[in-house]
Amino acid sequence: MTKIELNLFNESGCKINLSKLKADLIKILSLNLPPDLRQKLNKLDIALILSGSNRLRALNKKYAGKDKTTDVLSFVWQKGKGDIFINLDLANQMIIKRLFVHGLLHILGFDHQTVLAEKTMISLEERILK
Repeated sequence: MTKIELNLFNESGCKINLSKLKADLIKILSLNLPPDLRQKLNKLDIALILSGSNRLRALNKKYAGKDKTTDVLSFVWQKGKGDIFINLDLANQMIIKRLFVHGLLHILGFDHQTVLAEKTMISLEERILK
C-alpha cells in the first residue's frame, strides 16, 4: 500500500468531491506506480491545490520568471514535501488525475528539459495512468 500523505485543497470555487478525488489518486498510485517509484512515496507529504489562472500565473511569474498561466506547477519545498497546483480554469476534472501524476513525477525528480527526459516522463505517466 502506498504511504503518501496527500492533502487536497480547493481554492477554485468549483464543486469537487475532494474525498473521492483523493481516494482515486491514492488508488492510481497504489496500483500503477512502478515499484522503484512507489518506494520513494514512503513518508512523502504532498498538498494538491486546485486553483485558478490568476494564482498559477502569479506563482509561475514568481518562481519560474514566466508571466503567463499554466495548467500545473509543482514545488519541492524540502525533501519529502511538495505542493502541486492545478489550474481548474484550464483543466477539466477528467485530466486532474493526469496533471497530478505529472506534478508528482516532478516532485520525484523527473523533468522534461530534454527530448529524452520528456519521452521518459510521458511514458511513465502513461504507465501509471493505464
